[in-house]
Amino acid sequence: MSESLYSRTLAGVLLFSIFSGIISGMILACGFMPDYAQVRSQRLWHPGSSEVRILGTADLFNSKVIHVPDWDVLSAAGLDPDRLWRYEPTLTSGDMFLLVSHEIWRWRGIGLGDVLGLDIDGLSMELPVAGIWHPHHPQFGSVWLVLVGPAPETAGVAMEALAPFETPGRLPPNFRGRALFANLLFMSLIFMLYGVIGLAGRRGRFQTLGWVCKLWCGAGVAILTGILVAAVFFGRVFAYPLLALLPASLAVLAGSYLLAVLLMTGLGLVLMYTK
Repeated sequence: MSESLYSRTLAGVLLFSIFSGIISGMILACGFMPDYAQVRSQRLWHPGSSEVRILGTADLFNSKVIHVPDWDVLSAAGLDPDRLWRYEPTLTSGDMFLLVSHEIWRWRGIGLGDVLGLDIDGLSMELPVAGIWHPHHPQFGSVWLVLVGPAPETAGVAMEALAPFETPGRLPPNFRGRALFANLLFMSLIFMLYGVIGLAGRRGRFQTLGWVCKLWCGAGVAILTGILVAAVFFGRVFAYPLLALLPASLAVLAGSYLLAVLLMTGLGLVLMYTK
């Protein structure tokens, strides 16, 4: 079978679609998912806190230590337990424990139940980690933790007022309006170029129609490949809560390839009735 003939078969289209999906998945993981993760987390944290009790600054990445006297008053402090990415209920029944930010968990490799040693303004403590917060708190930053339980007698507790923040949009600024359309086209650009070249070489209506049908099949394979590559790449590099990010990421990737095949279908129909 010649190379030109093989490139026109469904197998050839699917192989190229896998290649295109790998490229699209890496673009998605590097270009969309980090920005969307930040926007989504900001929406999750809204409206945030008006003020918090601060024990001090810990030696762990100079992290701010927020004090909450009891698990039941977390919500009143603007720290709803629903905003925890992971937590262990058996550990939250203890007298004192820590709820650490995603960035601290990521860089220290802390597991739930691990004991974390802290030096808070000269006060040394060792407490178990009972939970990990969702990332990107718009008021606290990336490196912070919450001490739940009675405050040590020697620790000074101060109230700190926080500036309010607005709810961000559902998509990152560079994925809105015309920018969204441009990004969707760019994500499937290789696939579109391959489809257009194939359409230019078709002879007759049946060949053109067959090519368009193969492109629809290829788009499905590219979408599946792309979302798998994005999940592996983004999860390994950033270690973010993937299950919360994949629905929107899949929608963007599917929109990109749907736009591509619709454009090529329209071009195929034009060619079918002008040749």
